[in-house]
Amino acid sequence: GDGLERENPEYLSIRLRKTWPVERPAIKKVLKGIQAQRMADTPVPTARRVLVEGFERYVIFHTHAGERINSTLGELFEEVLSQDNLLRFWWHDGYRILLELTSDVKELDLDALVDRLLRLSTQELNRTLDVVLYERTALGYYLKFIAERFGALQRGVFLKADELRNLPLRFRDSPIREEAIREVTAEHLDLQGVKDFYLRLAGGSVLVETHKGERPSPLGYPMIRRYVEHPDLLIPEGEDNLQRMRAYLDHELVNLLCMECGNFHEGRMIKELDEKPVCRECGAGLLGLVQWSTDFIRGALLKKMAREPLAEEEVTVLTRTRQSADMVLSYGQRAVVALSVYGIGPQTASRILAKMHDEDEEFYQDLLDAKLHFITTRQYWDA
Repeated sequence: GDGLERENPEYLSIRLRKTWPVERPAIKKVLKGIQAQRMADTPVPTARRVLVEGFERYVIFHTHAGERINSTLGELFEEVLSQDNLLRFWWHDGYRILLELTSDVKELDLDALVDRLLRLSTQELNRTLDVVLYERTALGYYLKFIAERFGALQRGVFLKADELRNLPLRFRDSPIREEAIREVTAEHLDLQGVKDFYLRLAGGSVLVETHKGERPSPLGYPMIRRYVEHPDLLIPEGEDNLQRMRAYLDHELVNLLCMECGNFHEGRMIKELDEKPVCRECGAGLLGLVQWSTDFIRGALLKKMAREPLAEEEVTVLTRTRQSADMVLSYGQRAVVALSVYGIGPQTASRILAKMHDEDEEFYQDLLDAKLHFITTRQYWDA
């Protein structure tokens, strides 16, 4: 609750253990973060207080809303901000949403930005969520496969992109459309959770506070050091930056797609992968890294295996996935590590992996250097 940060951390860690089945070191770490937030003169985000902090080109929404709601909010924010090219990238976890803008926060009215994103009318919210559902998910592909299961479409027939986009209209007011939406939302979105979140905001049971600063708050650092690793925003801890990045990568969850049999390996932790990962179904080592639209990419591979014609976008994503699979086949787990570093694409990863580092430290140092180079130069790129 809001009063936690005002009590003695040592006493609280003992008291909270009676309520939470958590080890004392973990509780003390949480309390230490809250205490650091207070000492930085920054509001402490809670389940009833959303903190929105801005610094440089970054804005962090501390929502405590969970993975699926925050993922849906990120898509919603992107749609709202898409008209004026203000948003460059966004990331989320279960507690925060990090936006990287195209302009410095100092040049923006942060409160106006927050109102624009969090004070939507019910009509505007519903309309925008419909856009997210129909245009930012692979709903057409879900409809195609479900319609085939229902016998409403012939199995294996190739549909062009515009035909897929028309499927929601074709199957409106049908169980096929309802099942497709159910599957999409179950895997990717929480539309009702977001609507409830906005109702709580409108009703005042969840408050919003904003904060502008030169650096992220202590509770905002985890998002920055995980996704940005900005050389000027590194947290002043004793922990080595290189080891911190490696620890995050070790625990990163990745999805691997077997390019030989189409088997999907979902949510594998990098550190638990074999040095030379192979498919659990067919034993092949040609595993492609899938970082987005898993259903779309796997569907494209299955179409290719069935010798069905592919759309241009399907050919493009399969080519990229096959490229990563070739790297995994050649370099094993290290290829998955390199391709999971923010800002490192296949070309840079190939160059680093080709060095065949004897020492892990040299390998991770090259990855960190490449990541920092990307971050500090991308503002000058056109693409």
